[in-house]
Amino acid sequence: MIHKVCLPSTTISSTLLAEALRTVFSFENDEDDYVLFTFSDDVEVSDTNLQRMSTILAEGDYDAVYSDYHCDEKVLKLLDYTEGGRLREDFDFGKIMLVKKSSIQYNPHLTYSAFYYLRLALKNVCHLKEPLYSSKDKNSTDLFAYQDPKCKDAQKEFEEVCKDYLWKRGALLRGAAKAIDFDDELIGEKGSFPVEASVIIPVLNRVKTIKDAVESALSQKTDFNYNVIVIDNHSTDGTTQLLNEIEDERLIHIIPEETTLRIGGCWNKGVNHPLCGRFAVQLDSDDIYSSENTLQRIVDTFHKEAAGMVIGSYSLTDFKGKSISDHLIDHSEWTEENGRNNA
Repeated sequence: MIHKVCLPSTTISSTLLAEALRTVFSFENDEDDYVLFTFSDDVEVSDTNLQRMSTILAEGDYDAVYSDYHCDEKVLKLLDYTEGGRLREDFDFGKIMLVKKSSIQYNPHLTYSAFYYLRLALKNVCHLKEPLYSSKDKNSTDLFAYQDPKCKDAQKEFEEVCKDYLWKRGALLRGAAKAIDFDDELIGEKGSFPVEASVIIPVLNRVKTIKDAVESALSQKTDFNYNVIVIDNHSTDGTTQLLNEIEDERLIHIIPEETTLRIGGCWNKGVNHPLCGRFAVQLDSDDIYSSENTLQRIVDTFHKEAAGMVIGSYSLTDFKGKSISDHLIDHSEWTEENGRNNA
């Protein structure tokens, strides 16, 4: 039997989830019982495809299954639910997810993150790389939850759930981070790194913003040598031509051979490039630095804190640089003792 539960989003209140699960568990448990979570009212899925999903759960060693789907005459291809990706609270499962009833765990003490807790407990999740349903409801990417100041309490609860999951998996980082000694690493022709720092910018079809990003990086004032590595993921909107027009020997324009890389793969290309400096500093292709001293401040912090990673704060602006929010995204939802587990 398939019990259907409609929820407005994957980040839902525990009260709403509790009410839904109370109804589901009021039925006598059966090994062949499944729960179909739908995250939109606008979903069309056939009985045949629901049967296919339930067959995958019945015959495979899976706790849950999700699939790609049709939206506006296009196929939306979702990411695989990998070990590293499962920690994201906003992981996109699409609009429906079929879960074995016996695999569902619920924590009634949580206010915001009950579904996050539930799906972290799923040990083996199958991604069917085929469109099995349709929905006109698009996901909104205007504002990530951690960017909204109203979500501070929720974010701290998500951090605790994440910490609990890492502890159960034996992956929780404990104690103080190990200080790094940079003195043994030489810079220059005889050293391990060609420059002190590299600003790495992955880009795909950002012709309206990439020039501002690159010029912001190249205009940094530092007391060390640095370069700017742009990984151009086969842009087709004029981004490539625009980058070719920028004349600066510090700019390294890379077009990878692979055509299937996403932003993480492009980032790895930059980090592993032989011209990458000792410190790899990320800049998105639609971002600019807040001042000409930002890169210097980041590198100074690496040395001062003997740190392996430095995470900065930022504000949201429109394309003209005008602030669209008074809220500074400073990641204050990360507690001092647990922030590196949540990063």
